[in-house]
Amino acid sequence: TCIAVNLLNYVAGNIGSTVQFGHNASAGGLSAYADVRKLIEAIEREEISVLLLAGVNPLFKLPEAQRFQEALKKVPLVVSFSSFPDETAAAFHLILPDNTFLESWGDYEPWEGVRGLQQPVMRPLYDTRSMGDVLLSVAGQMGLKQSLPWENYYNYLRDQWQKLYQDLKPAGDFKTFWAQALRDGGVFKPVQTRAVRLNPAALQQSFEPAAVVAGNKDSLT
Repeated sequence: TCIAVNLLNYVAGNIGSTVQFGHNASAGGLSAYADVRKLIEAIEREEISVLLLAGVNPLFKLPEAQRFQEALKKVPLVVSFSSFPDETAAAFHLILPDNTFLESWGDYEPWEGVRGLQQPVMRPLYDTRSMGDVLLSVAGQMGLKQSLPWENYYNYLRDQWQKLYQDLKPAGDFKTFWAQALRDGGVFKPVQTRAVRLNPAALQQSFEPAAVVAGNKDSLT
């Protein structure tokens, strides 16, 4: 489907105008399904003692949901940070509801050159707590304060943006940079686009049938 869409845009003359290449998407850094399979296998081998899940519902969305559910029985402690009651949270030992995105600090880099800054627009409505705050609190109680010295997730996030400020070297001090980022919703910088040309040889290889389907060519059978 992706190849067909790109080909149509190329024929329509959209490449380089409304469709531009060169901005690398962060989706390329996500875990592949093979990584999920490796996790399940590690759980089945009883190599996982604590499992934390947030923002995902594998018992509903995972093709091997039943296998994953059986594997969970081998994990001594399973913690869900889901903000909503779902299939996965119902199967966990401990549920620590995370704040929703409207109640949380955070950042995200969907594309190269785009660093979005998320800030809460309301106080938490219920008895929830940021996952970052929970993990930092637990780390402190485990004696890891030296490695993770931040009092809360907001301080951690601000420190990470201070490193970004040092990398970008904008005009003004960090306080000005941070205030501007909050107003703008992040930091945005131009990224050089790449010229794209059609490669007929690669196109032919991509659409080459993987197998011959037997049947009557004049009918659907």
